[in-house]
Amino acid sequence: MKIISSMFWWGVCFLLLGNHTTQAQENLLELTRKVTQTTSITNTNNNVHLKYVQTSTTRDRMDIPQTTEVEIKKSGNKQVMLSEPMEVYMDDKEAYVVYKEAKKIFKMKDIQAVKEQMSSADMSKAMEMLWETAKITEITPQHYKNSRILKVIPSSKMQEVSKVARVDIIFERSSQQLQKVVLFMEEKSYLKKIEFKYLIIDQHEPVQIFNSAKSKIYDASQKLLKKYQGYTIQEV
Repeated sequence: MKIISSMFWWGVCFLLLGNHTTQAQENLLELTRKVTQTTSITNTNNNVHLKYVQTSTTRDRMDIPQTTEVEIKKSGNKQVMLSEPMEVYMDDKEAYVVYKEAKKIFKMKDIQAVKEQMSSADMSKAMEMLWETAKITEITPQHYKNSRILKVIPSSKMQEVSKVARVDIIFERSSQQLQKVVLFMEEKSYLKKIEFKYLIIDQHEPVQIFNSAKSKIYDASQKLLKKYQGYTIQEV
């Protein structure tokens, strides 16, 4: 069962192809790899805290851009993802997915499948797929003193498959911390742009999550927590 909403589908869009001169490519490869590695949630580091805002804009001028805030915390085998439409709680024994609008809770039998779905939020993992072949150029305006911008252009073939025409990576100049990723979609796509603005990127401070995934769903009497009253629970 697929549990991760459309906020994570963009990872596949980084399977891009392109060409560039060797010397310039080498420099930008190292830079882009270093910048996006800071968002990794699947590395050996046990503590990860990410928080970002995703904004999706359609080509319909009457539509209001849709904004969702996503927070991901990881401490050892424990992991949580929080957003307005859904919540995911997982440890080494159990995993639960909460769909708020539908008022449903799913206890997942296949924990490994949940981990794989969660890993689709890992930008560094997705970006590694294109390092060796992507066309990457720097487009930082001269008046940008504190930030830099890298532009990634997929091949025409991959634009057709992914519907992504261009990816911009914006990061802080001195610290090289990722600030924003913007996907500009093909004109044929109903979506015009998807933006990921990073609010928190931390892999150093200890992360406090929960005692167990089950404790985020049930109380000490093995009843659903008060905030989940009226929810149905199902094992899938």
